[in-house]
Amino acid sequence: MSHGFAGSYARQPDMITNTAPLGGTAAIVFGTPLVRGENGAVVPLGAGNTGNQFIGVAGLEVKSPAEFYSQNVGRYAPGEPVSVFQRGCINVKCQKGAPAVDGTVYVRVTASEGYPAGGFEAEADGADTVVIPNAQWNGPADNHGVAELRIAYVGPVPSASGSAGEDGGYYQPSVSEDGELTWKASKGGMPAVAGVNIRGPAGADGANGTDGAPGVAAGFGTPTATVDSATGTPSVTVTASGPDTAKVFAFEFHNLKGAQGPAGPSYTLPNATTSARGGVLQMAAITDLTAAPTMEDFNSLLAALCTAGMLATS
Repeated sequence: MSHGFAGSYARQPDMITNTAPLGGTAAIVFGTPLVRGENGAVVPLGAGNTGNQFIGVAGLEVKSPAEFYSQNVGRYAPGEPVSVFQRGCINVKCQKGAPAVDGTVYVRVTASEGYPAGGFEAEADGADTVVIPNAQWNGPADNHGVAELRIAYVGPVPSASGSAGEDGGYYQPSVSEDGELTWKASKGGMPAVAGVNIRGPAGADGANGTDGAPGVAAGFGTPTATVDSATGTPSVTVTASGPDTAKVFAFEFHNLKGAQGPAGPSYTLPNATTSARGGVLQMAAITDLTAAPTMEDFNSLLAALCTAGMLATS
């Protein structure tokens, strides 16, 4: 049997339908997948959108014609309120593939092979389609390509953040006396990096019968390693220090940046009390007495101890 028209609800009573203004300047056809636009408005799901942004389907409404020649066009015009079907079973047009019970629902975001963007489909087509995670097909399509779509719950699906990646390690360069540049990995399992000789050419021989002039110093390579602070991608260059300074070797590596560790706990040194240890100040110096101490001298000592925090005031 025919499923009816795209945009008409298929079952009751477990369904939720809301109303939202139409955003943008393009009309929305009944049965179109929708995403949220600006200020609560809705726009068709298309290029640049993900399946997690899907909020519902443009439902079919009985409307009075605005003009005599457009009485059979099932769509919402700019400025009109849109009936947004957000949970339950609704009929939609499947433009590609064979829907099956509990089958995955796709929406085309890039037009290709004659299929326009914004249409529901029942098979994946690489990056040209996205999966609608909170919807499934509820059975096969009829002869007109209309099939029943089951929306499990309302609203877009929040994206889950991934866990921190493993520390990628690093390479330690070293140059031998013969000019052999090699790289030592900081951890096991890292891919090997081929070495290279960066020694310059030998000096020319002297003339026959006389001592030859000293050869030009071959020099050595100076490795320079840098890491992009934003992406963690390292790069290493080796520049010859001899006469051939234009000879530069470049090496390319994978991202080595590990996840940032958690912040350490803060600590505030407390004042000392009669029952707990804490920080105290150094007591001010007291001049040596030249006679027997008096009560005033003893009380001054007690006051200094209190001021330094080494003696309670009461």
